Amino acid sequence: MDSLVNDLIKPYLSENTQQKVTALFGGGFKPPTLGHLKVILEAIKNNPEINNIIVFVGGKERDGITQDKSFKIWEEHYKDLIPLPTTFIKSSAPVGDIYRQAKNNPEEEFYWLIGAREEREDDLKDISSRSKSISKYPNLYLKPITTSDGGMSGTNARKALQMGDKEGFKFYLPIEVDHDAIWNILTSDNLNENIGFDNFDYPKHLKSLTEFMLDVGLEINPLPSVKFINDDVDNANNFFGKTAYYDPNSHRITLYTLNRHPKDVMRSFAHEMIHHHQNCQNRLGNITTTNTTEDSHLEDLEKEAYQKGNICFRNWTDTITENIIKEGKYDKMVNVISSRIFQKWKNEFNLDDSFEDNKEIAYHLQVDHQGMKFDVEAILTLIPGLDDLQVEETTGAGTDEQGDFFNIHFLIDPEWLPKSWEEVSMLLKDTIRHEIEHLTHNIGAKSNIPIKSMMDDSLIRTMIRAGILPQSRYLKLDKEIDANLQGHYFRAKKEKKPFKDVVNSYLDAKDLSPEEKEEILDLWRKRAKQLSLPKL
Repeated sequence: MDSLVNDLIKPYLSENTQQKVTALFGGGFKPPTLGHLKVILEAIKNNPEINNIIVFVGGKERDGITQDKSFKIWEEHYKDLIPLPTTFIKSSAPVGDIYRQAKNNPEEEFYWLIGAREEREDDLKDISSRSKSISKYPNLYLKPITTSDGGMSGTNARKALQMGDKEGFKFYLPIEVDHDAIWNILTSDNLNENIGFDNFDYPKHLKSLTEFMLDVGLEINPLPSVKFINDDVDNANNFFGKTAYYDPNSHRITLYTLNRHPKDVMRSFAHEMIHHHQNCQNRLGNITTTNTTEDSHLEDLEKEAYQKGNICFRNWTDTITENIIKEGKYDKMVNVISSRIFQKWKNEFNLDDSFEDNKEIAYHLQVDHQGMKFDVEAILTLIPGLDDLQVEETTGAGTDEQGDFFNIHFLIDPEWLPKSWEEVSMLLKDTIRHEIEHLTHNIGAKSNIPIKSMMDDSLIRTMIRAGILPQSRYLKLDKEIDANLQGHYFRAKKEKKPFKDVVNSYLDAKDLSPEEKEEILDLWRKRAKQLSLPKL
């Protein structure tokens, strides 16, 4: 991981930097675009002496885009893409604040970043008019950053918003960000920055991030204690106030949370955890200052904390969102497949009311969705006098070994219809999601399904069928745990029921002892957490 991080960050940093500079970037940013982000990234790449960034976000509203909305996009969506410490400040006059920053800190050097598009001559004129007074500030240096235009402008981005062109609007944003989230921010009528923040579950998320750090091999045992300070108003209102710090003697991390976005607080925690990692490796040494310009060892430690902390935080968030995005893409597929099968069964049932014994309504479906290709054979057998809706025990549902086919076979008394069609529909959705999960456990000759590596369990299944192993063992198979959880979760969403209620109803219908059920639930709870599913 260290070599990968160094390779990624290397173009932006210099190991032999002597003079540290703060880069200042101001504007209206209505909205912040890829072009704005490129200005910062190009500046960092070509000026390794830059140590940190301050972005002043203007207050003037443009076409419904407020300062709060622009600030939120910078803070929540762009900050992770900037490889240096970056602070965002709401400003009523960005140019004036840039001059004031230089004036109030004469001992420091500042670069004033101004973007200039290669194809736009008027940008150069704009630079000249905006920087007339720069000569009054000997520690402020103008840094025009030239980037390619390609139609990139706030005006064009606002036009796409006004026209409701969501796809076209994506052109003006970095590829890495959540386009839908930014669209929602900009198109919402009201924006309350603090909604839900007071109730943010820090312990839960700190625990999850800590477990991730342990999984990737960071030396952080014994774990540090964490102290929250959420009432220091003076500190919160001070631009140079504390955000977090680590005490190596007491092994304690202190986090300041007042008026801060939870994501920013979590990022601070990741940074301080790297310092704890350094302490556990006895690498902190005898540090007598907090000024990185006075101690090269401290500077190296801080650089490592920024690099590893940010990358670790980003990787952790990816593991959480990846499961949600990856599994969510199957929802539409399940809805389409189940709808077609259900309508076929229902229509044929309505066309024939003879209800002859063991009448079969069969439907074969070929699926080709986002590169996933497989066949489905779905049969509904009408059996008068049957007690309940059942899944046929021998061939009721299952995938083939090649992973490009699965079958579904339901049994029902025709007298239960039409009143039980809703139950049929829900069980169908549950079963299809279950079997699609199994398809991801095998690789088929004509399948392009994302594979989830799992051990072959065919021998254990054979022993269960032969009665050598108990039936409860089936529900403890890794493949069955995942398939059941995904199927039941999909059903829970459709029925708008608590996930745990759906799971409990399913297990209660099985022939399980209380001890067997609890043992199965324990396994399922642990796996549900790993899959980012609701708590059971």
